[in-house]
Amino acid sequence: MKKGVISFFIAICCFVPMFAFVGCSSSVVDFKIYFKNSVFNGGEKSVSVNLVYGDVIDWENDFNINLIYENGTEGTAEHDENFYLIDEANIMQQQIINAGTYVIKVGYKNLSELEIVFNIKKAQGLILNVSDISKIYDGNVVDTPTYEIIGDGKVTVYYKKADELDSAYSTIKPFEVGEYVFRIYLASSINYTAALEERKFSITEN
Repeated sequence: MKKGVISFFIAICCFVPMFAFVGCSSSVVDFKIYFKNSVFNGGEKSVSVNLVYGDVIDWENDFNINLIYENGTEGTAEHDENFYLIDEANIMQQQIINAGTYVIKVGYKNLSELEIVFNIKKAQGLILNVSDISKIYDGNVVDTPTYEIIGDGKVTVYYKKADELDSAYSTIKPFEVGEYVFRIYLASSINYTAALEERKFSITEN
């Protein structure tokens, strides 16, 4: 049976009346939520959906609701005035949602209300294609390494001698002959985890 599409958005405690539903003589006993490849029944009361930041939700096609009638048939809830949907955070107006937890509530008349908890996890931050900054001594500090990132946090580059403890890391670039290590740190953000990459490099004599 074709799934009905809910294309309206309702602020909490503010239900917009709809046209009376016609064409069905059987009373509603439940409703179903179709989300991507999952199906939830209204009687479950609370369900969780786990996603990762960057997952695209096409609400018109990925999130559909059908009413279930006592004769076993299904029908759209789109024009039934007894049906309501609460989207307090207005996430249904977005395709890509920031990491966090969001709740949508779906209900029908005197049936149990279904709470759908969307858990949007942070995507993994990454540091890629890090360059080698080894050089022959010329009296000048080393170049800043080049790199690519997946994420949107602040990036900081630290340096230290290879035989020093991590507590010796600083943002001061070396210039003297020796063996060194640099560390690139990508800070976490709302939607991405932190990331860290280290590379050895050397400044050699002529």
